[in-house]
Amino acid sequence: MVIPFALLRLKLINRPGTLAKVVAAIAREGGNLGGIDLISASPSFVIRDLMVRLREGSDIDGLIGALQKIPGIQVISIADRVMMRHLGGKIEIRSKRSVENWMVV
Repeated sequence: MVIPFALLRLKLINRPGTLAKVVAAIAREGGNLGGIDLISASPSFVIRDLMVRLREGSDIDGLIGALQKIPGIQVISIADRVMMRHLGGKIEIRSKRSVENWMVV
């Protein structure tokens, strides 16, 4: 069974209780928070990555809609399992011979 999950990058106003509102919205939509990473912080805003596991059959659009209704929160990006597998590239190219110099014609 494949458990759907998404990596959400959010910009949150730097105020006590803002992250709690995000976590509550995730729970209301049937999501389960897997991890939280702080990407950057300033006195006004914080950027966080949240790994969210979604219940089977749920739609990420419902969760995003719920998050966008919360004042002081901006959804920056959403990555799913397929997108995260492509990070860093899937194809690698290696030279069989070293290149000593380049000649420009």
